[in-house]
Amino acid sequence: MIKRDKSLDLVRCVACILIVVFHFEIDGRPLVSHIESSSVDLGMIAVGAFFILSGASLYISTSKQSHFKIGNYIYKRFLAIYPAFWVAYIIVFLYMFWKNGGIPQDVPKVNILLSVFGMDGMFAYKIPTFYMVGEWYVGTIVIVYCFFPILKWLIDKIPKIAWAIILVVFLIFVFTYSGEMMFLRHPVFQIVEVAFGIYYAKYVVLNENRNTTWRNNKPRIIAFIISIAVIVTFVLVKVDGIVGLSLVVNLVAISTFYFIAQLNFIMKNMAVDKVVTTISKYSYCIFLIHHVVINEVSARFDNAELSNADYLTAVVLCVVLIAVFAFVVKYLSGKLIGLIKMIPKRAEA
Repeated sequence: MIKRDKSLDLVRCVACILIVVFHFEIDGRPLVSHIESSSVDLGMIAVGAFFILSGASLYISTSKQSHFKIGNYIYKRFLAIYPAFWVAYIIVFLYMFWKNGGIPQDVPKVNILLSVFGMDGMFAYKIPTFYMVGEWYVGTIVIVYCFFPILKWLIDKIPKIAWAIILVVFLIFVFTYSGEMMFLRHPVFQIVEVAFGIYYAKYVVLNENRNTTWRNNKPRIIAFIISIAVIVTFVLVKVDGIVGLSLVVNLVAISTFYFIAQLNFIMKNMAVDKVVTTISKYSYCIFLIHHVVINEVSARFDNAELSNADYLTAVVLCVVLIAVFAFVVKYLSGKLIGLIKMIPKRAEA
C-alpha cells in the first residue's frame, strides 16, 4: 500500500492559490503586482508546478498496479478530467446564455466538439470556439496524459538515457518552434516538467529508503538551498529570448515545486492539514471556474472607484463564489462519475 504523500497536496494547494491570485484583478487592481524585471510570473510558476504534479501523481497511481493497463489508465484519466469539465462548462454556458441573450452566432456549431473534448481554450487563439472554462490547460493536460505512458516506459526502462532523450526533444522543440500557439502552452513544452514529476515520484516519493528528516540529509539540504537560489535569481533577473525563457520557466517551476514540497512539515498541524487537503481536493474544480467568477465580479465594478473596504469586500465575494461553485461542480461531477461507472455494470447484467 502506497502511503499518500502530503507534500504533493501542499504543492497542489499552493499552486491553486497562486493561479487564483495571478488571475485576480478588480477595477484594474491586481492582488499581486507583476515584477517588471522578472522573466516569470505567478501563472507560469503555478501551471508548471501543476504539470510536475501531474507527472508525479500519474506515476504513483500507475505504480500501484502490478502491470500497466492502458485501458484502465485511459478510463481513470477520463473520469479525472471530463465529468468536472462538462459540469463546469454547462453551468457557465447556461449563465452566459442568459446573460448574453443567446448563443454566439459567429462560431460554427460544429466547433462545439472542441468544447466537448476540452480543446476549445487550447485552440481559441486560432479559430472561433465556444470556450467557457478551463482555458488552454485542459486541452494541454489531455495531450500530456496521452504521452505519459511513453515517458513512464522510458524512465522505468532506461532512466538515465530517458532524461537525455527528453532534454534533446525539448531543446529541438525550443530551437525550431515557429508555430502561432504560444510556445509556453504547447504540450511538448511541458515534457520536462512532467518528466521531472515522474523522476520525483520514482526516486523520492516511492523510495523505500527515503529519509524524511533534514538531519544528516545533505543532498536534500543542498537541493533546497539551490531551489531558493534559482527562484530568487530569476524573479529578479530578466531573461529574454525563447530559449532563455524556456529554460528559466522550467527551472523556476521545478525549484518552486521542490521548495514547497520540502515545507510539508507544516502539515503536522491538524488545522493546516485540513485546509491544505481541502483546497487540494477541490483544486481542479477551482481552476475550472475561478477565472469566470473573477471576470464577472470584475465586470460588475468596471469604471468604479473602489475604496479599500470595497476592494476587500470584492475579494471576499470572489473567494466565496469560487468556493461555492467549486463545491457544486465537485458534487455534481461526483454524481456524474457515479452514473458513468454504472454503465459497465448494466452492460454486464
